[in-house]
Amino acid sequence: SSIEMAESSEPVCFFTCSLFDEMCTACASFRETVQFFSNYEGYVDEVEREETIAYLLTYYLESETETEFDEADSDDEEEEKMRQEAVEQIQREREEEHVPSALSIRYSRRCDICFFSNPPTRVAFISCGHLSCIHCAKHLAETGLILKTAICPFCRNPSKFVRIFEEEYRPSPPSFSTVLLSPS
Repeated sequence: SSIEMAESSEPVCFFTCSLFDEMCTACASFRETVQFFSNYEGYVDEVEREETIAYLLTYYLESETETEFDEADSDDEEEEKMRQEAVEQIQREREEEHVPSALSIRYSRRCDICFFSNPPTRVAFISCGHLSCIHCAKHLAETGLILKTAICPFCRNPSKFVRIFEEEYRPSPPSFSTVLLSPS
């Protein structure tokens, strides 16, 4: 197969070059290859020269494409490595935290009815599992005397409630061995 050549000996094989004033890298390389082989016109006939140019251009483009993919793969590998390092860093930070799970941000003893942050006694509604402080639950039971049951303020289901027995978190003072082993 032969490569179409414009009258000015510039390649017509790339759409990119027709859009911009400057030539793309592949077209510039192709032009250099054509000029190089044009010097050897007497060495090979016209068909062999065009086939050789086409072969060299294809080889050049494939090698450029492989390099781009290799760079993309290495970028992906670097991103994955950075992502993995970030995950490991987060896990290390979580392991280093000495805050009990009862005090974590996700866990709250707050009553969502009266918004008391740390009620002494909490209850759970049996039918739905929603929680409140005992004072709010008793008030709901008093207002629901006609039904002889409390109505959950969150899902409006009639339900009885049960007391939750929870351990209160009290930070313990550091032990004697901890004080002696801690760095100064």
